[in-house]
Amino acid sequence: MIHRPRVSGRARAVILGGAVFGLAACEEKTDLTYFENAEQCTRYAGAEAGFSVEDCQAAFAEAAQSYALSAPRYESRELCEEEHGPAACAPPEVQAAALGLPPEAVPVEQTPEQASQGGSIFMPLMAGYMMGSMMSGGARAASQPVYTGSRGAGLVTGSGKAMGAVTPGSTRSFSGSELRAPKAAPQVLSRANVASRGGFGASRTSGGLRSLGG
Repeated sequence: MIHRPRVSGRARAVILGGAVFGLAACEEKTDLTYFENAEQCTRYAGAEAGFSVEDCQAAFAEAAQSYALSAPRYESRELCEEEHGPAACAPPEVQAAALGLPPEAVPVEQTPEQASQGGSIFMPLMAGYMMGSMMSGGARAASQPVYTGSRGAGLVTGSGKAMGAVTPGSTRSFSGSELRAPKAAPQVLSRANVASRGGFGASRTSGGLRSLGG
């Protein structure tokens, strides 16, 4: 009979923890480039950039749909602008029209109390998008909507990652977990919700930024 050495529960936990850490450290990164709109993106398009005019337009449409589902909702304009800046917010139906989407494309999940109080819901304006390239015939990475972060956090992606100050053509790396599409619209935030979470994107930090052609 072969006797196998016993591994204690603590040792097993350490081994498993190390494996998880190793996988996280090796998680593949994807480069996405920031643009304020599709027209601006087309000025950078070409073989050297790794994306075409059609890619710019498709990525913007994808980012707009993701924004409609994932952007934070606030129960008042005042609260939204406290978080994202003066004149940086608008009702969902206004945002939908600006992005060429039907009103129902921007769902709103209110609590029963919020619904009973009536009033408008507000969202931060979409300030651009991050898009990936199509290299070696591969599929283009999922694009990310971008809007002004909370309380001076700079620009923030739809996944909640703060990027600080970026300029058109700036490129940064995202992990797979940072590119996951949202499955449901976020709940409408009250002042108490905002206070408890410290602001959207406030707890996440940006990595190194690069620039196309730089």
